[in-house]
Order: sequence, then C-alpha cells, then structure tokens
Amino acid sequence: MTLHDLYLLSPELSMVIIASVVIALDLLLKDKKILPVVALIGLLVPIFFGIRLWAIDDEYAFFDTFRLDSFALFFKYLVIGATALVILSSTKYAEKFEHHQGEYYALILFSATGMMLLASSVEFITIYVALELTALPTAALPAFLRESRSAESGMKFLVLSAVSSAILLYGMVLIYGYTGTSHLSEIAIQISRIGIDSSPALIFGIVLITCGFGFKISSVPFQMWAPDVYEGAPHLLTGFLLSRARQQDLQ
Repeated sequence: MTLHDLYLLSPELSMVIIASVVIALDLLLKDKKILPVVALIGLLVPIFFGIRLWAIDDEYAFFDTFRLDSFALFFKYLVIGATALVILSSTKYAEKFEHHQGEYYALILFSATGMMLLASSVEFITIYVALELTALPTAALPAFLRESRSAESGMKFLVLSAVSSAILLYGMVLIYGYTGTSHLSEIAIQISRIGIDSSPALIFGIVLITCGFGFKISSVPFQMWAPDVYEGAPHLLTGFLLSRARQQDLQ
C-alpha cells in the first residue's frame, strides 16, 4: 500500500472521517441541529477529491483490487448526491431520535461509503467488504424508531442480509477454488479459456453468486423480503434502501 493508493481512495476515506466527526460532535454538543449541516458540508470534501481524481484514467490500487476510472467516479457522484438528499430530507425526521441523531447520520454516511467502494471494486474480497459495509448500517437504520414494526423490519433485513452474504461468499469460494484467482478480469479470462460448462462446481458457484447478489438488490425472483422490510421501515429510509439497491443493480 502506498500514499498514491490512499489518494485514489480519498473520497471513501473522507466519508469515513466525516461520519466520525458527526459522531464526535453528537457527543460533545448539546445542540443537535448542527449535525446535518456538518454532514452536508462534509460531503463537499469527497466531491473535491472526485474532481481532483477525474483526470486519472483507469488506475489500480491495493494490489489491483481497486480500480478508479471515470465510470466509477460517476457512480460515486450519484451516491454522494443521493446521500445529500436523504440527509437534507431527514433534518426534521431525525429529531425523533433525541439521543441518537449522530448515529443516524453516521450510519447513512458509512453505508454510502460502502456504495462508493463498490463502484471501484474489481475483486471478490473487496466486493464482499463493500457490500457488507453498505448493508450492515442500513440494517440498523429501520430499527431506530424503536417500534415493534420497525424493529421487525430491521431484524428481517439483518437476517436476510446475512443469509444472502453467506450464499454469495460460498459462490465466490467455489469460483476462486476452480479458477485460482479472485480478480474479476482474470476470472473472465479463465472461464473463456476453459469454458463455463467445464465443471459443475463452476456453474454452481455462478448460480450461488447470482442468487446471493439477487437477494442483495431485491431483483426478481429474490424480492420476496423487500415489501415487509420497506413497509416496516420509515419512509425516508425506504427511499435510501431503494436507491442503494438500484445503485448496486446498475454496477
């Protein structure tokens, strides 16, 4: 890992720092109205780094597990924009969480960080970490109201997210064991060379990854869990969950 690698990761690192600052201010300040303002102003930092990185064309970092190009930066801008809209529309709603407003905004920022990391992930482990960083904070968000229906929604999301992660990870292990690599480009080369029908284990691995990722993005026919979770979650968070799923779908 080099300083240049960290520079390529600067939009994601700045999001983590912003989330940490919001939590710290929540502990130190009595007036919580400043928290969404700090979060919104803080989003200018990853935008600034994104503008600086726009001139970089197709560079790899962290042992070729992270790829930065204009396509990835475009999705990162979309994530930042969606995050800003959610924070802006949550200013009144977050007042219900008298002692947890900092955690509310921080979890949104952490989840957005996972989405941004996913846009540049080109390797199985990095993809898995990005998906979990996206999903785990959003599993806690529906339960913030402390109502039975919201708590049920959060628990369903957490359990189904864990199951889909296990299915996805098992599929990744099968494909890695057969191809000998976890990098997407090298996997594509290996499969094109040996043929996709050369082994039942390879086909089974691809099916498991498709099913696991299908659960993550609630695509047909794996969308059965979505209505229960979205109906139990607060409306603002439902919009954030939907935008998260669609962004992962596009990537």
